[in-house]
Amino acid sequence: MEFSTIFQKMTDLVFIQDMIETFTFAIAASPFYKALRGKLFGTVQTDFAKDKEELFLHLYESWCLNPISTLTLCLMAQKYELAYNLLNKMINEGELDAKRLIQIGTLVQLIESPSFV
Repeated sequence: MEFSTIFQKMTDLVFIQDMIETFTFAIAASPFYKALRGKLFGTVQTDFAKDKEELFLHLYESWCLNPISTLTLCLMAQKYELAYNLLNKMINEGELDAKRLIQIGTLVQLIESPSFV
């Protein structure tokens, strides 16, 4: 949540997008972040947010700067309808450039990994 607050105050969008992408894939794949994934999923109590919704909304505010990271965050937090709508919007508005397609490929690999499941 602290990084999310810092990102919201920064102005270098390219740097923020890259950092959010790095954090997202680390959170989604690393065993060190199992508790955070549990907090987003709602199976682990949070000590820094009232509930999983507050945690999700706080991260969502800054994660929106990177669409694929936002999609990943939605999937981790079980916001499937929001993830579906986001993906539809990216497809319909032609926002899927080469970099985002690579990110989606990485996301598919994460979804298939044991830590994401």
